[in-house]
Amino acid sequence: FHTAGFLGVAGVLAVVASLIWGTADMWPGESLYTAWRADAFARPLANLGIGIAIAFALGLALARFIPKGWFWQHFVLGSAGKSTAQAAGGAPGEARALVSLIGREAVVATDLRPTGQILVDGHRLEARIQVGDAVAGQSVRVTGTSDFALIVERVER
Repeated sequence: FHTAGFLGVAGVLAVVASLIWGTADMWPGESLYTAWRADAFARPLANLGIGIAIAFALGLALARFIPKGWFWQHFVLGSAGKSTAQAAGGAPGEARALVSLIGREAVVATDLRPTGQILVDGHRLEARIQVGDAVAGQSVRVTGTSDFALIVERVER
């Protein structure tokens, strides 16, 4: 065992032993030698085994039913949002289309602090402003591209 593995196993065994010892039927002042009898630990061992079995069964049930239920559909993102500004891993034609946007003006759709989204010809694209920030509605100019966003700068009018 690696040192961390050994300590982890020792910790789990200590927790299990404390659960069993803490629920054993022993009275204050009882001698430790007379407390070590099988019937004192039989019920705590059975309770721990039943508890582990119930937890395992509930875990399997949750793993089977939660991904198909309303909870999963409302709280877990099912698919990534569509964004053509992400050239990394995309089709070669998409990267060329993004390069063709350099020099074009766009309108900020969501605040750029420093990242957000812009509108170019009605298409919403991811963007990053290099200096400062830009609020929604401001005009920006595309100055470059990166793997995950267009690089923009504010247009001063």
